Amino acid sequence: MDPSLTLALRGIFVALHILFVVFWLMGFAASFVFRKLLTSDSSQQQAMALRMAQFRINNFGGAVGGPGVLVTGLILLGLVQWGFLGFGPTPLWLFIKQLGYVISLVLFMGIINPNAKKIRTAMDSAADSGNIAELQSLMPRMMQVGTVINIIIIVNVFLAAWGARGGLNSIINWFG
Repeated sequence: MDPSLTLALRGIFVALHILFVVFWLMGFAASFVFRKLLTSDSSQQQAMALRMAQFRINNFGGAVGGPGVLVTGLILLGLVQWGFLGFGPTPLWLFIKQLGYVISLVLFMGIINPNAKKIRTAMDSAADSGNIAELQSLMPRMMQVGTVINIIIIVNVFLAAWGARGGLNSIINWFG
């Protein structure tokens, strides 16, 4: 492939990759806002509305951001000819990022996704009955796992910034 085309495509996919990360982080930022709003004196109706909004924002961020990061990341691997999880030439910072993504994916598929179905059912039930007890009981576990995933995402963002600036070599040069 023509090097100038590769460079242009790389720029486009890096920009898209960053955009998808922003969508993903949107849920993380929103969780702080919702946590603050839900700790104040909220009626059951307000709490239900806040939980539904929180669920929708997190779902949107994860549904758009997660797959977008995966697809653009894989395309970028092909463009720069790096490996995946150590298969092929993979810088350490990228290997750690990839491992973090796999851990996030396992947590999402194993815990978040199955519980999201229960939460969706509990939301429908709460909307009909006005009782949010079941919904409230499901949320703490989801919030804990979501926080772990968000921390992994933030570590990945720092690793990307670090790696894009030369990784360990930039630190050695800075002190050197």
